[in-house]
Amino acid sequence: MKKRTFIPIFLIFVLCVGVQAQNIDLKKQPGYIDLSKIKIPGKAGKVTEISIGPALLKLAAGISESSDEKLSKSLSGIFSIQVKSFEVDSEEAEKIRPVMAEIEKKLNRENWERLVRVKEEDELTIVSIKHDKGKVVGLLVMSLKPGDEASFVNVVGNIDLKNIGKIGMGLNDSALDSLQKALEK
Repeated sequence: MKKRTFIPIFLIFVLCVGVQAQNIDLKKQPGYIDLSKIKIPGKAGKVTEISIGPALLKLAAGISESSDEKLSKSLSGIFSIQVKSFEVDSEEAEKIRPVMAEIEKKLNRENWERLVRVKEEDELTIVSIKHDKGKVVGLLVMSLKPGDEASFVNVVGNIDLKNIGKIGMGLNDSALDSLQKALEK
């Protein structure tokens, strides 16, 4: 296919996927958690923020279909991936704890299932999933290590826990890597 023909077809595909994906109201999805209350400190040196919505995930699923069928299948049911990971000193960590407690209460009210809760001294890690109609439709990872890092990950959609590590798309040293290690245990 000539390059001049490919580009317009590709653009039409992206626009169609985007229009179709815009019909999804993420806030109404049972696996969605609003991470906007988690404020990244201005003095945080290392920050990772990722927000991938339905249009880009559909595009990635389509592109990866020929090279990695498992990744494509995993991405095809996902509507959103949000990641907030940042350096946090002990003072800032104390501001994040109440936000984590508020989110944890919400998870309990909405019948999320806690898979992992690890508390070691000041460190806290929580991994929870949301079921709806027999499927995993939400995943939330919260991790706080004062003097080091705070990480929050929310994945929304039909989630295959066996392949969740593939969704990390090779991001090194991220909260998604931590999640994959927790699920492998």
